[in-house]
Parts: sequence; C-alpha cells; structure tokens
Amino acid sequence: MWVETSAFLRQVRGAAGDDTAIRHTHDELSQLAKDTRAWLADNPVDAADPGEAVEQVVGSIGADALAGYVRSAARGEELEVIFDAFQARLAAVADEAENWPAALDEFESVDAVALMIVHKCKGLEYHTVFFLGLDDDQWWAHARDREESTSAFFVGLSRAAHRLIFTTASTYTQRITELFEMLRAAGVPERHW
Repeated sequence: MWVETSAFLRQVRGAAGDDTAIRHTHDELSQLAKDTRAWLADNPVDAADPGEAVEQVVGSIGADALAGYVRSAARGEELEVIFDAFQARLAAVADEAENWPAALDEFESVDAVALMIVHKCKGLEYHTVFFLGLDDDQWWAHARDREESTSAFFVGLSRAAHRLIFTTASTYTQRITELFEMLRAAGVPERHW
C-alpha cells in the first residue's frame, strides 16, 4: 500500500525524476500516515463522520492538487463525484465494521477478485493473475495486429507478482503457441492441471 500511495502522491505532485521532490513526497506521505493514524485513533469507526475522514486526507494532500491530477489523468471525471463516492463507500463499510482495520479492508475489498480487461490493469499488481479464455480468436485479434496483441499480452502477464494461470477452451493453435514459446525461452516454468 505504501508503494502505491507514494507513487500516486509523486504523480499528484509531479515529482517524477526529481530526487528532491521525491524525498519531499516521501516525507509528506509519512506525515499524512501519522496524521491519519491519529485521526483514526481519535474517531472510533462507529462514531466517525465519513465526510471528516475524506476531508482529513484531502486537506493533507490539497484539493487543488488532486483536482489537477484528476484533470490530467482521469479526463472526464469530476473530483466532487469522486469525493462523494469515496465518502459514500466509507460510510457503507464503516456501518458494518467493528474497527478501522476491518472497515478499511472492506473499503479496499481485500478479499475480492478484480475482473478487468488488460488495458485497465496497467500499473497494477496482483499476487495471482488469471487469463480467462486464452484462445486464438477469443482473447484478441492477434492476426490483425500482432505487435499490439503481444504488447497487451505482456501488460497482463506482468501484473502477476507470483503466479499466472491461463485457461483455455481448446488446444492451443499457432498464435497462442508463439506466446508460450516466448515464455519458455524466458525460463518461465510451465505446469498443466
């Protein structure tokens, strides 16, 4: 979580490639974590106002900085809508939770399985990634744009930190076999179940 939050804060601050700015965002994140822990300790989950929780974090980062980030990184999104959704989700999970760790785990859906297309998973990482339906004509149009489909394949492939599982409805044909040959050449162990 720290790594993802730090990377997000560097993006919000435009600190990429600037060592001084990166150190500053690291210090800023440390202070944000300390302030948030103190706020959580002073505001039990069953009595806390979700709006105050959102204000705590937004106030620390800065609404203007977040608005600038949203305008550049998530075109078409409205910051107020994001804040309202964040607050509504926090209120829903806080009502059912016995403490903040449980509420935050539920907020993040730590036990959920994320389903997404390859293009939406760029920049994310998961312990285990499943490729569903890795078949010649169903997963992508490899024959039409071989370079793009191979790039998309490796974007999805690189999201797995420990394990990658492929499912298929048929025996591999030439196009899928090429991708598996690249994995074998890279030394990736293969198991069949």
